[in-house]
Amino acid sequence: MERPYGQHESQAGRADVSTEAGKGLDEMPQHQKLQGPQEQKAQDERSAGDKAHQPSRRRVTLKDVAKAANVSITTASRALADYWDVSPTTKARVREVARKLGYTPNVIAQSLVRKQPTLLGAYIVDEGIPLAEQPFFLPVVCGVRDRAAELGQHVLLLAKPPSGEMSLATIVKGAHVGGLVVMGLTEDHPELLELERLGVPTVTIDITPRGDRMVMITSDNVAQAAAVTSHLIEQGCERILFLGGKSNTAVNQAREQGYREALRRHGFPSEAARVVYGDFSRQKAYEAVMAAWREAPFDAVFAASDLMAAGAMSALAELGLNVPADVAVAGYDDLAIARHLNPPLTTVRQDPVAMGREAVDALKRLASEEVVSRVIEVKSRLVVRASSLKFKSDSSRGGTVTP
Repeated sequence: MERPYGQHESQAGRADVSTEAGKGLDEMPQHQKLQGPQEQKAQDERSAGDKAHQPSRRRVTLKDVAKAANVSITTASRALADYWDVSPTTKARVREVARKLGYTPNVIAQSLVRKQPTLLGAYIVDEGIPLAEQPFFLPVVCGVRDRAAELGQHVLLLAKPPSGEMSLATIVKGAHVGGLVVMGLTEDHPELLELERLGVPTVTIDITPRGDRMVMITSDNVAQAAAVTSHLIEQGCERILFLGGKSNTAVNQAREQGYREALRRHGFPSEAARVVYGDFSRQKAYEAVMAAWREAPFDAVFAASDLMAAGAMSALAELGLNVPADVAVAGYDDLAIARHLNPPLTTVRQDPVAMGREAVDALKRLASEEVVSRVIEVKSRLVVRASSLKFKSDSSRGGTVTP
């Protein structure tokens, strides 16, 4: 029969308890010994010390590695950094200790100690368009990452929303980056002036460089925009709408220039050029095309990005128009979406990964104070698909017909 805790069935039970309680302290298990205030305090301090030294409770430091490997902190640091003046045996021992302890080097601290920054910043600004809707930037960052890794560099991705309060100067100084790859800024953005004042080696993607420490990586936008426009004209289009992104971006200005030059070269008067803007957004492009059609019909749309071309095709479908029979459509970038649209999209194939890799090489030359061209073009090419083929053939020079 069970009994409540603390009550005993007999005197024998009480005798058993008394006998246990009467044991000498030395015979009791350690955790059962009675402690006075001083002993309890000492025990508490020991427990706190034990907790502080548990590896899972705090970050393993270089000091921990040095102590476990029985070397100085300086030697441990130089061994992990593969300095020539540390023996192979010591390097191997320090690295094995670091691996077992789970030590992760602080690359920013290493940059400060060496005075040779090993950190590059990939800086993207969300200028009113969510980064999720700007798929062109991700492969650029991948190119930056891959080339930086080949050169023993690390990449810090800095993605700043429009409302971000922290200044670029604060970010750059705090992270101790040795160079920046910048994307997403408009030509009149105040942070371009800030970059010029900082003097940090900077490579921009499709942004006009300022100062002698800045270089732009871009594609041959003027030539390829002209090729797209010529292709549409050769398909019999006479009223070509140019669907631009943002008027204050270098890439949009170059593509619009190529569009206007091709019209002029084919004998069209200057007033034949018709331009609307979709802010490089699929939704805004849809709205711009709907409004443009209500104002006056057209027989082709040349969009300055594939996302805007997709928005244009949605608008045309809603208007009951057939692509390409009624309106031919072409884009720019050759994103994955281009070949999956219905019909597949004619576009310009850029190489954003190559642009990212070229950006790192340009940064390396800037940091070494070598002479670098202020504008570096990465070649692209026209890819013709069904969305623009009114006559089911292509006579555009340099173009390739792709399903």
